[in-house]
Amino acid sequence: MEHRLDFSFDGFIDAIDQVSVKAALIAYLHRRATPMVVCGAAGGRVDPLLLKAQDLAFTTQDALLANVRARLRKHYDFPRDLQKPFAVTAIHSSEVWRGHRASADAGSALACSGFGSSMMLTASMGLAAVVRLIDGRKTD
Repeated sequence: MEHRLDFSFDGFIDAIDQVSVKAALIAYLHRRATPMVVCGAAGGRVDPLLLKAQDLAFTTQDALLANVRARLRKHYDFPRDLQKPFAVTAIHSSEVWRGHRASADAGSALACSGFGSSMMLTASMGLAAVVRLIDGRKTD
């Protein structure tokens, strides 16, 4: 990852859906103390009013972020103590996943294919991430 991100930047917003890549990026940026905000899963959720900003270690209702946490603990030496924060801000929805929906495109390569993504949620999640990064605020 070193050679791919060998440039200067003030902060980073992650919206990757692949667990291994997302975890590697978070670990890389965390080691360099680069300000970042990571976004959780949007598939199967629609209500932007249920978005929350909190430490990645304490997010709920998000299988993507749960898998990322497990990988960070196992492969990247993040705290195994469930009470300790990761010092990584995450934007995620506290909305209960609405279940599997039929995909309009069965050949879709998206990790959330079949779940459906609401533009209202994804756009709001992106804007919330920008606000957190610009303001430098960590969590609520």
